[in-house]
Amino acid sequence: MSEIKPERGVSSTILVIIVIVFVMIISLIYASIIFFSGLDRAGMGLWIGIVSLIFAVIIYFVHAVIGDPVTLGLFGVFTSLGFISFYGAIFLSPWEMNSKIITAVILSVFLLILLVVAYRLRRYGELQEARILARKKRRMEGQK
Repeated sequence: MSEIKPERGVSSTILVIIVIVFVMIISLIYASIIFFSGLDRAGMGLWIGIVSLIFAVIIYFVHAVIGDPVTLGLFGVFTSLGFISFYGAIFLSPWEMNSKIITAVILSVFLLILLVVAYRLRRYGELQEARILARKKRRMEGQK
């Protein structure tokens, strides 16, 4: 018996084109920051961090609209890249050590707040899923 494979439609082709264009735009932005900006390493780290967090916010909103788990993974990747770039920029900068420590502590507090909010939102989502499953189970038992 042969498997019937669905034909590739226009919508999936358009989605592939959108992803390719998005990857090209991201690559060009990062390449321009790294190769053509003329910034020192700390400046590049700051700009890469800012751009990464902007992409993370965009991807988070895309996830809120479509709900695909892959977009949530991309959100995590860009958020991590943004914070790693910020930490690198802080410790590669020519600032005084006290300024570096204070800035790193402020960034760490912001990161901690983001992680706590993400934990609470995920926990709330898990509780909602459990409530929905319990409600479905009660309905199924009530129908018997």
